[in-house]
Amino acid sequence: MEKGERDVSIEVADKLAKYFGGQY
Repeated sequence: MEKGERDVSIEVADKLAKYFGGQY
């Protein structure tokens, strides 16, 4: 069950978005 780099990036981006309060 390998995840694509894009999937991982989206996951990390989502966590960062929550961490920064959704500010981009």
